Amino acid sequence: MLAQEIVDKFWPEGRLNETFLSKQTNYLLAAYVDDAFAGFLYAFELDRLEQERPMMFFYSIDVLEKYRRQGIGKRLIEELNRICAQRNVSKMYVLTDEANTAALKLYQSTGGKRVMPDNVLFVYKEFADEG
Repeated sequence: MLAQEIVDKFWPEGRLNETFLSKQTNYLLAAYVDDAFAGFLYAFELDRLEQERPMMFFYSIDVLEKYRRQGIGKRLIEELNRICAQRNVSKMYVLTDEANTAALKLYQSTGGKRVMPDNVLFVYKEFADEG
């Protein structure tokens, strides 16, 4: 069962639904220290048109402040890397920005390679449910 701490802190008002958790291509990893919730990571396995093997979109990671700088983020990423190898994923990617120096250090220390220094993110409006 998913830790209630994750739901309460990161998805208030029940926004984390069973649909997310029921999809075999969605991943939610939780870290604990001495039975206390310490952090989480979530990611999405994405099918590709141009190749048979999927890619992993590593969407978010968060380690509670009192557990930071103890290797928990690294272990979560290592576990996602293990899942990628097991699932025959071609590669994994994650987005961040220059201001997030902690994320830059974490991703570099876990084998992430910055491939395009000029990435630009565009966000479209939320689309209303038409049905």
